[in-house]
Amino acid sequence: MFALEFLKHIKVRQIEKRPEDTWYDMAMRQLRTGKVNFYRVKDFLTGEWLFKLCNDEEQKRITLKAIKCPVGILFSQLEGKTMLFQDSIIDGLYYDVISLT
Repeated sequence: MFALEFLKHIKVRQIEKRPEDTWYDMAMRQLRTGKVNFYRVKDFLTGEWLFKLCNDEEQKRITLKAIKCPVGILFSQLEGKTMLFQDSIIDGLYYDVISLT
């Protein structure tokens, strides 16, 4: 219940939609082509974020990159980092493997 209160204060807005664009996929070590969308996220706790979402329909993968993060030492480590979402066995859903050291 507590987490749902915070979600009410997060605003996500698509600021650009590219039907076809190219990006470098670090996992595959090659250029990929597909749909690319940019989103601005305003979170009242952390600040403003800018994300780039690259949809690779051929490989059934989505790459999410943090382009711009809020000011501060905690978030500076996330700027430029990516998350890779892969096709799930459940239709229409994707998953991301998160590993911690």
